Amino acid sequence: MKKTYLTWKTIFMVAILSVCFVACSKDDDNDNPGGVSGDPTEIVQQLQGTWNFVKGTETVVNHDFGLEQTIELTPQLLAEWKQSMEQSSGQRIEFWDATLNFNGNTVNGVEYTLEGAKLKFAGEESTEGMDMSVYIKSISSSKLVLHEVFEFDIEGLNMDITADMEYSK
Repeated sequence: MKKTYLTWKTIFMVAILSVCFVACSKDDDNDNPGGVSGDPTEIVQQLQGTWNFVKGTETVVNHDFGLEQTIELTPQLLAEWKQSMEQSSGQRIEFWDATLNFNGNTVNGVEYTLEGAKLKFAGEESTEGMDMSVYIKSISSSKLVLHEVFEFDIEGLNMDITADMEYSK
C-alpha cells in the first residue's frame, strides 16, 4: 500500500509540476498550435546556446471538479519544484533546469528533433493516460517562449495543464 501511495504521489506531482522539459507525447495532426514556423534547420540554429528561465505561467484545469487555477512561475519556484520532484522520485532530472543548454541536437544532454514547432525528445515512451507536447511558441536572438500542453487522464483523474515558459539568452 505504501508503494502505491508513493507512486500516486509521484504521478500527481508530475501532473501538477508539469513544467518538466521532456515527456510522453502523442501524434498530433497540429504540430504548430500558434508556434513558430519556418525552416527547421534555421530554428535549430536559433536555439543553440544557453537560455535562462525568466518567468512563466501554468494553468491547471481539473475537468472532474470543474476547477481551473493559473500559477505565476518564478525562477525560485521552478528551482523549488525541481528539487521536490528529484527528492520524491529519487532521481536527478537532467532536462528540467532553469538553464537550457542547446548544443547541436541536444538540450541539457537529451537528444531532440524538431517537427514543425514541436520538440520531440529521444527516449520518449508513451504512457497510457498521459500525453505531453512541448512547442516553440516564439524565438528571437534573445528570447525563447516554450508552450507545454499536458493531458492527464488516469483512473478518473482528468486534468489538462498548459504552461508558457519564457527564457532569455
